[in-house]
Amino acid sequence: MEKNSKDWADRLDPANRDLLNASLDSAKKALRSGAADEIQKSLEELEKAYATAGASVYQQQGAQGGAAGPTPGADGTAQPGTEKKEDVVEADYEIVDEPKK
Repeated sequence: MEKNSKDWADRLDPANRDLLNASLDSAKKALRSGAADEIQKSLEELEKAYATAGASVYQQQGAQGGAAGPTPGADGTAQPGTEKKEDVVEADYEIVDEPKK
């Protein structure tokens, strides 16, 4: 999350950037304290701030032409109606080790 917040710093509006940075700092302090309640609370704040910042960046990318959005089939799944027929031949084989010299 910290890496993304640095990457998004120039693309976020100041309010979202400040909220995300404050949530990150709060989460770091909570982890150092070791208090379970404080960690849980700061984690929830961080998740909300991260989701808001991510949505903001995603909307900006969509407004810029949507080029950065996921493309259908980019995850390796085939598009409907574009399945490729392959010639598949099943065969039995045996691995034979060569004699050692």
